Amino acid sequence: MLAIGAGYGWLEERDSRVTDNNNTVYSLSGPAFTGGGGVSYFITSSISFDLGLQYSYSRFKDKFMAEQIQKQNQFAGRMGVSVFF
Repeated sequence: MLAIGAGYGWLEERDSRVTDNNNTVYSLSGPAFTGGGGVSYFITSSISFDLGLQYSYSRFKDKFMAEQIQKQNQFAGRMGVSVFF
């Protein structure tokens, strides 16, 4: 099995670690992409064990401070059981 995806993300976060920044709120948004692959082993025609790997990338930019950029690169392993009705 192969999977790809794209989307647009938005997040808002508050920096409350220090008091001299007045609890600054960052409003970030940007594109997100994902892709992955895996295998399914069917033990019956309606039950399978699944294994896979996935990669995700996102790049968020603050709409008020353009120099504030958050990049995320993630790898993940997936394992599961599927039941088809």
